Parts: sequence; structure tokens; C-alpha cells
Amino acid sequence: MNEHDLGKNHSIETSTSNLSLGSDNSSDLLWEHLKRVPAFRALLRSVEARFYQHIDLPRPILDLGCGDGVFAQLTFNRPIEVGFDPWWGPLNKAVRNEAYEQVVQGLGDGMPFPDNFFGSVISNSVLEHIDDVQSVLDEVSRVLKPGGLLVVTMPTHNFTEFLGGAQLLERTGSSSLADRYRRTFNRISRHHHTDTPEQWALRFSKAGLGIEQWQYYFSANALRTLELGHAFGIPSALCHLLTGHWILAPWESNLRFPERWIRPHYEEDFPEQGTMAIYKARNADQAPVDTYLPKPVNFEIASFEEVTGDNQLAVDGRSPVEELDDTGTIVSEELNEELVDTEEKTSGISRFWYFILSLVFVVFGQLFLQGEDPNVGLAVISFAIALFGLYGLKTNPSVSIRSWFDLRNLTSISKRRWFIPGGFLLSLLAFNLANVDSTSPEPYLAIALWIGGVAAGIFGLTEPRSGFNWTNPTRSIPKWELLSLLGILLLALLVRVLYLTSHPFIMSGSEASLALEAQAVANGQIRSPFATGWLTNPTLVFFIQNVPQQLLGRSLLAVRVLSPVLGMLTVGLMFIVGRIMFGTIVGLVAAILLAGSHFHVHYSRIGLTNIWDPFFVLLSLGLIYLAWLKRSRPIWISAGLSTGLSAYFYTSSHLLPIMLLGISLVVLLRWSQFKPEIRNMFAAIAIALIVSLPQILHFNSYPNEFWDRFISQGIFQDNWLFNEVTASGISVGTVLKDQFVRGILAFHIGEDNSNNYFPGRTMLGFWASTLLLIGLGLAIIRAKQVRFSLTLIWYFVVLIFASVFLIAPPSSHRILVASPAVYLLIAISLSWLFQNIFNFTKINKRLLLPVLIFIAMLLSVFDLGFYFGSYRVDHRFGDRNTEIAYEISEHLNSLEGEWTVYFYGAPSMYSSFPTFDYLVEDWQSRIQMVDVAEGSLASDTNGEGNSAHIFVPERASELSELQQSVPGGAVSFFDGHFANPLFFLYSVQQ
Repeated sequence: MNEHDLGKNHSIETSTSNLSLGSDNSSDLLWEHLKRVPAFRALLRSVEARFYQHIDLPRPILDLGCGDGVFAQLTFNRPIEVGFDPWWGPLNKAVRNEAYEQVVQGLGDGMPFPDNFFGSVISNSVLEHIDDVQSVLDEVSRVLKPGGLLVVTMPTHNFTEFLGGAQLLERTGSSSLADRYRRTFNRISRHHHTDTPEQWALRFSKAGLGIEQWQYYFSANALRTLELGHAFGIPSALCHLLTGHWILAPWESNLRFPERWIRPHYEEDFPEQGTMAIYKARNADQAPVDTYLPKPVNFEIASFEEVTGDNQLAVDGRSPVEELDDTGTIVSEELNEELVDTEEKTSGISRFWYFILSLVFVVFGQLFLQGEDPNVGLAVISFAIALFGLYGLKTNPSVSIRSWFDLRNLTSISKRRWFIPGGFLLSLLAFNLANVDSTSPEPYLAIALWIGGVAAGIFGLTEPRSGFNWTNPTRSIPKWELLSLLGILLLALLVRVLYLTSHPFIMSGSEASLALEAQAVANGQIRSPFATGWLTNPTLVFFIQNVPQQLLGRSLLAVRVLSPVLGMLTVGLMFIVGRIMFGTIVGLVAAILLAGSHFHVHYSRIGLTNIWDPFFVLLSLGLIYLAWLKRSRPIWISAGLSTGLSAYFYTSSHLLPIMLLGISLVVLLRWSQFKPEIRNMFAAIAIALIVSLPQILHFNSYPNEFWDRFISQGIFQDNWLFNEVTASGISVGTVLKDQFVRGILAFHIGEDNSNNYFPGRTMLGFWASTLLLIGLGLAIIRAKQVRFSLTLIWYFVVLIFASVFLIAPPSSHRILVASPAVYLLIAISLSWLFQNIFNFTKINKRLLLPVLIFIAMLLSVFDLGFYFGSYRVDHRFGDRNTEIAYEISEHLNSLEGEWTVYFYGAPSMYSSFPTFDYLVEDWQSRIQMVDVAEGSLASDTNGEGNSAHIFVPERASELSELQQSVPGGAVSFFDGHFANPLFFLYSVQQ
């Protein structure tokens, strides 16, 4: 638990026994409060203290929004377990007041406590000050034990209505001034909510909290006394500002006048319509529960000690529906339209429009099935949308067509649902627009339609009035963690941009090929962002890579500049996701390890699309876990959005669906936990389908493109297994066993075989590899926890499908997508290992985090030392032909005028090598390159103009014959790292 203990070093009591906390001051709570706080506050707080004194609160207890602790100190006869507040100033006073065993600073929508930890949560006049109160109630439900008790007090709608100043202004006919007075008073009081009990009942039910008892208190006359008390309390406020104390002379003779003024209101009977209300609610351990508001029961000690009969709400969240007529109301039948979430209370979509929708898409589906080449995929989508229309026709009331176009009702749930098929339709139109023919409109129009479809889907799937107001994951992170994260990000970016164009020292052919695809976007040769290009890479990423080329020109820097940014963002995301899943220590250590990982750094410095895959898989799986943890529709939709976007990047589009299938099996095994989230899960699936629909449709039209790399590189295709058995002379079982071992231990053994890296060493060093094995063991024995099972699924899906089942493992470019999972497991291992060492040796636990950070940095330094040391010196990146192409391109760019280049490279390499096309300026216009067949000379060498003859080393013997045929030229040779000389040049300049 990430807590800040400012008081005594007590551990939080986890006993489940109830505790009566009646105060020794219960004889006259009013006097005790008057001696400590201003009169108006003393009046309200002393009335509220009577409630808490006669409620049995199961332990441990959390005081949410505890402030300075004065209320808890005067109300209870002993410190309660935890006081929680967002402000340090009041918490320091709470420590001095010894009101709590521990105080914790943080925000209510991200409390650093375990699930199902507290027996009770109290919150006295706090929730009305919180704008996004629903997320706080969701957190309360999370930290409460099943059946745990929530007791809260807050202003009601009558508070605003009964304000004396406003009613006085209304009597004078100044209604506008009265409304302004109400708004001003609430603003001064920092009230975001003065709502009806029905509205609070709905909020509680969404969080899985069922109200079992409530009542009004604090009359209109008491409220007017409170109003005047604000003015009379100004001297106390000045005193508090100067001395830190509200009352300097807390003796009865000095306080007799305010005591006589407010005592009648302290002793008054409870009104039928009070300006304040108290609610007792139970945690049902599921969300939402039936929204049910029992009849108010006025305060009696006996009624608070034992609530029975019709007002009791079962812990499982089911209310006694059969007796509602006598005991209470179903809130959804009386709540105003602003908070109602039912189709019956909205204007809805007319049955007419559902009828038209069904007919139109049935016709579309039939049209797609006609012709010589029926499009079954589009037909299925059309029929699915038609089915949606038929369902709406069945379940929706008939309303006027005009009402549907009333924009004031656009947020009604039935109207929002209309945007879901609209999102699918726009996404479908975007695909069709981008794939008409070579004369189709600008592809950016298709992208705009696609984005519009995604936005429509998000709007349609988001619950009314909820929007996307979910907490920023970094919002509640302490400053020292944010500063640490900032430092890690800066270091991660630095090691990814340092010597970017000189290390690796040349452009690889793969980089050049992808760069040419981005250039094809600029030239209008690639017009569809939803197709595939070189090696079946999705084309949308080429539109993104085209941007730096337009800004920086055709250069090595333009090819590589996006990769460091993606690498740095992945490191930052590693910290956030690791922190959410496994805590601050694991998140911080994993981020440091990933920041310095030699293979992640390498792919963050070259112009391949592989570096996008770890980012999107980490983002998608992290959001899925956070959505499950928070039970939040917006986060589920965000997870679906990220998952859908991953379809437009190479490895993740193939492996993430398999991971999600594994996660689905976990869901089925824990169905009782996931069942409440099934609607949110379907919302995530829907938005993922809307986002990925154009790419899915392309693969549906060209299925071989989706499976191309697996077919061409798979061990069960193209007779690979037969050839291996024949060549090695060993059995099929032995070959498969060797393949499995090298594939499943790809991070542990064997040199990386990827021609995009080839470091000449294992992916992980000895110690990192050992820690990974420990981390895997810890995760396996804890696999029942979702966070561990999710990490294991991620890790093993990559190793099985991208390593074991493909030839030549280990290959770093294929398994890079698992790098965040690898370092999460290593960080888990390090944390577990040193926590046990510290426990056994009794070392001060405050040293644990610095030690772990030091070890993580040490492992990263070793990796970076290798990458910027021996790997850079050895020039292992690429091969001879790659270096020849790069150096020839650099030389040709230094030539002035027009040149004809005769390339004597066959059969080793040809002028079609992609580096020439990308790097050489005015390729095949100012510089024309011609391949010369082996054993022959250039056929036209005596014409006018400049000519250059380039020979690879194995064809150098032909140079002397050329000199005799074409005299007067100059011979030069170029040294390289893969060959020396790398190539020969014979130039003839006219």
C-alpha cells in the first residue's frame, strides 16, 4: 500500500469485529465543538456527531476527507485506523490531534489501498465538494469489504432552496438575484452537488452500494443560522489564519452567547424536509445494483443499531421488490431525466427509423452477395446492422420523428446507440472510398471518414452524462515518482537519439524499403491507408512516416526520427502500467530496465515499424487490466480503441488477437467476477471492431496477405521440416525439440539471428536471464491473479507464435513485442528477491527502493555499454551489400551534373537495391544506374556525358579490360567494414 504515515508507527487494524466508538464527550457534544471551531460549524458538526456515535462501525475504518481530524477527535473515544485527505496542511494537524492511527494523502478517485480492505468508510460533509464524485464512490466500493458499511452526510436539494438570503430576495421579486445568491453561496461553500436523495441513490447503486437507511436533518431555520454564522465567523477565520486556532478563549463564559443562540437548533426535532441528509449504505461487491431508496427513518438510537424489515438491503444488491409499495421507491421511476438511464424516460429513436435502418441494410447485404464475386464480409456486416435495427424496432416505443432531431435530447441513451451503427457505416464507407481505384479521392478524406466513424462509435457506446471523465493515471502519483519518471524519460530519449544517424552506421535495406513506401504515399502511389504494402505491412503507418520525410527531406534522419519517440513513450507507459498492475517499485524498476535494454534501444533507433508493437500491446493490455480494476466504461472503450489501432501495425495485429483469446479464457474461468462487466466488455469489442474494420475488410479480401509471413517463415510450411530432417540426418522429434527449446528460451540462449540487429550475443545477460526465470516462476504460482495471468499470456503467446513456430529463432525483431512483459517479470523478481533478503537480514526497509533502482540502473548500464561499445565498434549491423549500397549512394550524391552509372554487381546485388532509390537524389533522372551482366562490359561507354563504373570486389578483374576499352578514366576504391576494399570505382568525366 502506497501510504504516508505521518503519525505513530501503527499498523492498520484488520479485525472484522464491530467497534462502538462512542465518545466520552457525548454528554454535550455542542460545547465540545464550540471550544474548538466557529459557532456555525460547531452547530452542524455536533448534530452530525450524534449519528456516528450510535452506529456500530466494522473495523478497520477509513475517514474519507478527514481534514484536520477535529471532528473525529471529538466524536470518537479513540483514534480510528486511517484518515485520508488530498491536502497535507490539514493532515499535519490531524497528526497533532492524534485522531487517526495513520493518515494518508491522496485523491479519492485513486486511493492507495487494497481491494476489500476496510470494514467501514465514513465521510462527513465531503462528497458534495467533489466534482467527479462517481469515480470516488467507485473507489469506496472497491476498498470496502463485501457487506462493508458506508456512512455519509451531505447537503440536499433543500439546502439551496431554503437559503434565507435567497428566499428574502424572492419575496422582494428579485428572482434573478436570488438565483445568483444561491450560486454564490454554493461557490463559497465549494459545493458541486446539492442533490436529491434519488440522485444520490442512483450514484450509490452504480458503484454497487445499496442504501439501507437514510434521513433528513438540519431544518430551514438551522440553515439560516448557519448562513449568519458565516458572517459572525470572520473573526475566527482571521484568528485561525494568524495563530492556527479558531478559538483563542475556549471557556464557557466567553462562549455563552453563541451557545444560547445555536442550542435550540442542536436540540430541534428532525424535520420532514431537511437541508442535510445522512445515508447508510452497504457494499454489495458488485456494480451496479438495483437502484432503491427506502423511506426515510428519523433518527433513533435503536434504529441505527439494528435495521430490520423492509428497509434492509441484502448484501448481494437485490432489494425487496415485492414490498416496494410499502417501503420505498424505485428511483428510476421518479428521478429527473438528467440522471435517468432508461429508454422509457427518453424520447428515443422512432420505430420508423429502426424500420428504415433494417430495410436499407438488408438490401445492402443482398447487393453485396450479388455478382460474380460476392463480398461475404460486407454482407455479414450489413445484416448485423439490420439485426440491430430489428432489435430496436422490437424494444423501442414509437415517438414522433421530430423529437429525434431535438438536439437537447441528443444525450439520451437510445439516441446515442444510433451512433454505433453509424460508426460502423462510416468506417465501412472509409474503406470503400480508399479502395475504389487509382483515381479515388484523396486518401485523407477516407481517413477523416474513418476518424468520424470512430468518434461516432465512442459517442454511441459512452454512457450518457459520463463522458470520458476518468482519472489520469499520473494524477495521484507523488511528486518524487513524477520526477523520477521524468528523469527516466529524458535518459531513455537521450540514449535513443545520441549518434542517431551514425549508429547504426548505415541504412539497412529494410529501412530503405519502408522509407520508399512512405515516399509512395507522398507521390500518390499508395492511396489507401487501409491496405498492405512491402512485406504485407499495413499502409496506415506509411502515412505517419511520410510526415518526417516531408519535413526533413529524404534522409536517414527522417527515416529514424519517429522511432526514438515511440521508444521513449513505451518506457513512460511501462512505468504507468507496471505501477497500476504491480505497484510503484515494480513499475519504476521495469521502466529503468526497458529504458536501457540493448535490443529495445536498437529498435528505437532504426526506421522499422517493429517499435510500434510493444507500445500498442502494452497500452492495450494495460488499459484492459485498468478497466477491469476500475469497472469503468470509458476505460473499457479506451482499451478497445487501442486494440483496434493495433491492427494497423505489423506484429501486434497478428499476435494481440491471440493474446485476447487467452484473456477471454481467463474471463470464463472467473466468470462471477467478470459478469458485471460484460456490457462494458462488449462496448470495448464494438469500438475495436469499428476502428479495425477497414483493415479487417482488406485482409478478408486478401487473406493470404494476413498469413503471408507466417506461411513463408513457418516451420510447418514450405517443406522446412522435411528439409531440416534431410539436411541434418536426425529425427523429426529431435528437430522439433531443438526448435521448441531455442524458441521458448529465445531471451535466454542462442545468438540473435535477426538481420535487423545481429548483436552476436543472447538477448538477455546472465543475471537478467536468471531473474526472468525467477519472475516466470513467481507469475506461474500466482497465475490465479489476473495481473499475473495476463503477463504470462503476453509472454508465452509471443514466444510460441513468433519464435517456436517460425524458422531461425531467436529473432529479435519478431519477439520485441514481448519486451515490456520480460522486464515486468524481471522487476517482479528483483522486488520479491530483495524484499525477502531485507526481511531475513533485518536491513532498514527504507533502503529497498534505492537498492533496487541501483541494481536496475546497473543492468541497464551493462546493456548500454555493450550497445554503444563493442556493438558500435564491431559494425555488426547490416551486411556487405547493405554497406555497399549505402556508401555508393553517399558518393553519388556528391557528384555534380548528370551521370550514367554502370553497376558491376551481378549476381551478388543489383541496382534495384532499395537504398539507391531512396537515398540518391534525382534517382534515374540525373543519376541513371544500369546493371552490367557478369562477364560483359557496358555496351555504351563512348557516348557523351559523365560515366561511372562501379565494381564489387569479386568482379574487380574486369576493371583492367574496361580501362583498355575506355581509357582516360580515374580509378579509386572505397574501404568498408564488411569488406576492404568495399567496391572499386572507375569514373570518366567529359
